[in-house]
Amino acid sequence: MMNDFIDRKIPLSLGVVAAHLGNYPSTGVYNKTIEGVKSGLFEVTIHGNHHDDYSIMNLTTQRTELWAAQAHMESLFGAKSRIFMPPYNQYNQDTLAVLAEQGISVMAASVNFDNGVTNTYYLSDGNGTQYQFYTHNAKLKMSSVKGKTIYHIPHNSASFFVMHDSNKFGKAAEDEIEKRVQQSIADRGYGIVVLHPGDFVNVVNGTNQDSINATRYQELTDVINWVVARYPTTSYSNLMGTTWFMDESKKSTYAYISGYAGHNQRFGEMITSSSSLAGKQVNTMHALLKKVNNPTGTAYFKVLDPNLNTKYIFGSMNVSKLTTTQTE
Repeated sequence: MMNDFIDRKIPLSLGVVAAHLGNYPSTGVYNKTIEGVKSGLFEVTIHGNHHDDYSIMNLTTQRTELWAAQAHMESLFGAKSRIFMPPYNQYNQDTLAVLAEQGISVMAASVNFDNGVTNTYYLSDGNGTQYQFYTHNAKLKMSSVKGKTIYHIPHNSASFFVMHDSNKFGKAAEDEIEKRVQQSIADRGYGIVVLHPGDFVNVVNGTNQDSINATRYQELTDVINWVVARYPTTSYSNLMGTTWFMDESKKSTYAYISGYAGHNQRFGEMITSSSSLAGKQVNTMHALLKKVNNPTGTAYFKVLDPNLNTKYIFGSMNVSKLTTTQTE
């Protein structure tokens, strides 16, 4: 399965159960993960330390579990992860406090559970289901915990596990997943397909076997083909509103923001008082535009206030004149 994503150069975000993989660092799964990470196609996210339900853990237990998970991730991959996929999609408000403490800036759960969590950290009036921020190529809810921003990037259960659990297989499963991807893109500007290795293996007497079920795997192949024929593919890292810095010295800061604009969408960096860009002087802005299909209209590079009113325009460009890629 990993080979297919690598061979086709399709990004894949891996939910790593840190202690499980950490106990077997020389296995083929680990080695293939490293290959994908080095290729720039795979990103590793924390899917818990032991795949436990975080919604029933207290603050101290969650702090211990996530600290251990980050230690495993760093030992395995040389860096900590900034993305958390809660096991069973379950978490509570204490989870957000621990994520902020440990520098984790993305919460990737399901839409239904994300909307159901009591969360007093949401930016705006606290009604996170109604108020969303435009950032990069998506509309995201954001939590602010002691000055640290956490970006909520939920999925709407376009999941093979959910389909199979609902007794949907073959084309019925594929059609429903594709329908949910389209709905998520309409609602939030992005879609996420959720898959587990166990969705595509043979099962004997209720036990997963170390062999691919060709019929089930064809479902995955068909959905991948459908997605890549219609949409650009990306990772959580490129959806989040966090700017990635190449040089965080006090002398200069180089900030890189990337994403797909999609259909009449806006993307950018939301600057809060805790942002590394706050108070900086902008000397140069480089915008690399890549032509996809036949775009029309004008691309603006500008600063907006919190109400999305334009404060300053750096420049603009008629995108219909793009040929392939162009740097301004």
